Amino acid sequence: MPDKKDKIVPEPDKDVEEKEAASAEAVDREAEEEDVFVQDPVFQIDYKGDCSYEVKVEVPSANEAKQAEEMFDELAREAEVPGFRKGRAPRKLIERKFLKAVKSDVEAKLVNAAFKKLVKDSDLKPIGALDIDGLDGDEKREEGENLVFTLRFEVAPRVELGAYRDVKVERPIMVPEQEQIDAAIDEIRSRFAVFETLEGGVAAEGDQVEIDFRGTVDGEEFDGGSAVDYPYMLGTRRFFPEFEEALRGGCAGDEVACNVTFSDDYYNEKLRGKTAHFAIRIKDVKRRNLPELNDTFARQAGFDNPEDMREKVAERLTESAKAR
Repeated sequence: MPDKKDKIVPEPDKDVEEKEAASAEAVDREAEEEDVFVQDPVFQIDYKGDCSYEVKVEVPSANEAKQAEEMFDELAREAEVPGFRKGRAPRKLIERKFLKAVKSDVEAKLVNAAFKKLVKDSDLKPIGALDIDGLDGDEKREEGENLVFTLRFEVAPRVELGAYRDVKVERPIMVPEQEQIDAAIDEIRSRFAVFETLEGGVAAEGDQVEIDFRGTVDGEEFDGGSAVDYPYMLGTRRFFPEFEEALRGGCAGDEVACNVTFSDDYYNEKLRGKTAHFAIRIKDVKRRNLPELNDTFARQAGFDNPEDMREKVAERLTESAKAR
């Protein structure tokens, strides 16, 4: 037996220590996410019914400036530029060399952070794919101009439960298939995708085609029938089917044409029942490129590494299935 004067010190509870460490890590991550914005984004939330939301987001330019400054600071310390020792390259050179990449990374980070803030602040539970619109022609946005885009997504329905407490059911344990996990990860990758000029190949569904077009009826131009440097996404069906068909299969430098007959109930009364001829010049074809699934992308998307991403995506799919 121990002496009465001796104190018996219990061994530390490892489970408690692990929970405390996990809790501290979660708090640190949440604080880091909240620290993204120096000025909060503005959300214009429009509930479309049937669990569908459309949200216009405007992120003040101060946030983009802050994030870009931090990234350039890190690059200035870490980037290896030919002709200079590490960390010794002039700041202006760093900014010119990495401007496009930094701009893309900052936009992706702000879009992702804005979506997380929207979900948290509005207590939403998104399901399915997230559609991001308004960033296709963002390279033309002036410096200092706010970042504006639109989010479209669906949420889990909210229902009022009846008298269910005495009902006993067996809840199956949902284990997501590998295909489901891969699809969810591809959806995350698509949020960070960038459009790059297509070198070789022809325009296909999902490509962005920059065009000039001129429409005429009986040889005369009409209002709204012409445009220059117009970015059009194949497959969106915002234009007439004949228009998309003419663009599909084209490449930069091609000149194509199509005829479109307006319906008898077309909104412009002067064009009803008439046939318009469109002369179209394809100036550029860009294709959406998904980022490579590696440690850099995983951290950019808010995970530690690809393995951590897969584990957490699987957990989210399981929780989402339970919520249904």
